[in-house]
Amino acid sequence: MILETSTFLATILVLITSVLFLFKLANPAVFVDWSEEIVVVTGGSQGVGLAIVKRLLTKYKPKHVIILSIAPLTENFDSEKVTYFPCDVSDYIAVKKIGDRINEKIGVPTMLINNAGILGGKKFLDLEPSVIERVINVNLLGTMWTTKVFLPQMIESNHGHILNVSSLLGIGGIAGVAEYCASKFGVSGFTESMIQETKHTNVKFSGIYPGLISTDLFRGVKYRFDLFPTLSPEEVAEEILNILTNGRSAEVVIPWTANIGRAMKLVPVGVQNIIKDAAGANNSMNTYIPPDNKS
Repeated sequence: MILETSTFLATILVLITSVLFLFKLANPAVFVDWSEEIVVVTGGSQGVGLAIVKRLLTKYKPKHVIILSIAPLTENFDSEKVTYFPCDVSDYIAVKKIGDRINEKIGVPTMLINNAGILGGKKFLDLEPSVIERVINVNLLGTMWTTKVFLPQMIESNHGHILNVSSLLGIGGIAGVAEYCASKFGVSGFTESMIQETKHTNVKFSGIYPGLISTDLFRGVKYRFDLFPTLSPEEVAEEILNILTNGRSAEVVIPWTANIGRAMKLVPVGVQNIIKDAAGANNSMNTYIPPDNKS
């Protein structure tokens, strides 16, 4: 019995290693010279976005960082390295106009981090239609509009990387965040499709699926059991920049133990209900404290 188990585990390990090797062959890395990269960060004036900007400037030192956000900057940055544009990413015309200004005044962006996101924070039937629409427009359409504006020149130069910030709630849904889950499921599907559409180019697409992050977006949210550690904005920012540095398309769940969320899809809905109720996931939004919803 022990021998059979060992053989099975060894076979699984060989298969996983082979798949990873084939993935590397099919998805070759692109060399990243950060000193030549122009990076756009949406929602970059607060939370994870701000942590990304700070980490870029202190460790990676790209050619230029561009912040797109409707929330005002609360930090003073070197104006020669950072440019802030007030921009509602849910408005395609506004994004297009800003994109033209960036190309003219700064240069063609080579990296785009779609981080902007908002949350309704109530049960679906308690949400105003305008709030539902706003969440979908910012989280999903905002990601698509920035991609629509900045991707063509990346394709033309055959160089670039777009990373979309999704969520564990873009893998599995819980009560109280239906509109947010819908938007992040959309981001997940969009990312997977764009990986396929650009796989024969040197433009890379990636998605990151963080668990609970200690930002104002989910302030007050509590689970009955801490199944996964709460992430700091700095931890998420560093993982995002690691993905970009690696120069490959990737889909990364953090913390890695949260991949159990993907495994949940393999069990019946009834079993998922029991697990989510036992973990207190469906009551986690009861203590939610809403932010001002600017990103």
